[in-house]
Amino acid sequence: MLILDAIKDWHTSHLRIKNVVLFVSDALRWDYLPEEVRSMGVTFKAVASGTFTPTSFASIISGEYQGLHGVYNFLSDWLSDDPSTLMNLDGYNCSFWTENIWTGFDPPTLAPIYNVGGCKQRVPLKDLKTPFIYLEDEKGGHCPYGWSLVNNEYDESDCRKFFSDFGKKDLKELRKKYRTGAKRSLSEFQDRLKIIEKRGLLDETLVIFLSDHGELLGEYGGIVGHEHFTAPEVVYVPIVLIHPDLPKGETCEHEGVLRHVDLYPTIRSIIGRTGPAVDGVSLVDMEKLPEFGFTFYVENGKLRKRKYTLEEISVWDKNGGYVFRTGLSRYQRLLRGLYLSIAYPDSLTAVYQRQRLRHFPWLIKNYETVLANYYKSRIRYGNPSLKENQARLLIEKAKSEYDRFREKQRIIRIIGKMKAQSGI
Repeated sequence: MLILDAIKDWHTSHLRIKNVVLFVSDALRWDYLPEEVRSMGVTFKAVASGTFTPTSFASIISGEYQGLHGVYNFLSDWLSDDPSTLMNLDGYNCSFWTENIWTGFDPPTLAPIYNVGGCKQRVPLKDLKTPFIYLEDEKGGHCPYGWSLVNNEYDESDCRKFFSDFGKKDLKELRKKYRTGAKRSLSEFQDRLKIIEKRGLLDETLVIFLSDHGELLGEYGGIVGHEHFTAPEVVYVPIVLIHPDLPKGETCEHEGVLRHVDLYPTIRSIIGRTGPAVDGVSLVDMEKLPEFGFTFYVENGKLRKRKYTLEEISVWDKNGGYVFRTGLSRYQRLLRGLYLSIAYPDSLTAVYQRQRLRHFPWLIKNYETVLANYYKSRIRYGNPSLKENQARLLIEKAKSEYDRFREKQRIIRIIGKMKAQSGI
């Protein structure tokens, strides 16, 4: 593959890359990547490891899927201070930066994202000493769409009011506002590049523009947001590698997919570090791009006061994929779908749809599509080259690894409790 060959040649001639900048444009889906970013480097169509931030960030940092890193929410899961993770490499200064997202926390490191990031240091790019690993979670395409630090009619976290208001408008207005957010994120990214240039670090810095997950903008009968629903618009995200001597304007979307888990081993190879085997594979070591990638979502909730665990594990190639749901019966999934799309106060789809339910013709036309996508146990999207039985076998293998991890964690907790009780 010509692009992979070019990256390998670049790596061979740039063995002294000292710094890495990862700019995560939050919730930016593949098909809304600004062309200005695409023109800066080599763009890959990527498969996100999770449908929302904590799972994806953990995979980016560790090179592992959820089955191994075990992170599926902000509050109860986090990566350890293992020096083999991206943000804890010996000899590197790390910074996990947030500027116009997670703005309601003082100090900023109290934001839940810092439970996942594996690095509590928060140093602006202009002040970070080399060699460094700089990771930024930037507002990107996250709701409220188009939000910035000044001149806003919504608070940074007021997604409910935003979707309630836009539920009264044409769908085109929602998507236009989302594109505004993508353009604003581009401006922030260009500012970071100017800082690197001003510091004279362009030649020794690899810059990676990426997204943690995508976003639904009214597809499938009016579903919006992310997290609760796995679909191509949430799974496919951009990853762009940028350096003065890398090819520019090259896009790899027909040769295969890159995965979040491939970033950590790729960065490790480029800066000349070794480490333990992980789920991902370095671009420097690939003969061709991976054929498929996995996306995970786990939800612990209640239905009629009964606790449940819903698992969505999906496998995707460049043209589509299969989503498999387990943990609830069809009837329970139907109830969950009704709740998420009408009643659940924190579901953005419910907030959005309640405004549109006033229009009975819209309800008749769209609601069957909404519920069908929520309650099916298996959904095929697009035209994947994988057959369903192949996808199911791959999913079963991934799920067995996930189950083994959970059992290992359970045993560790039991042993820890026994030691605490015995005073060891």
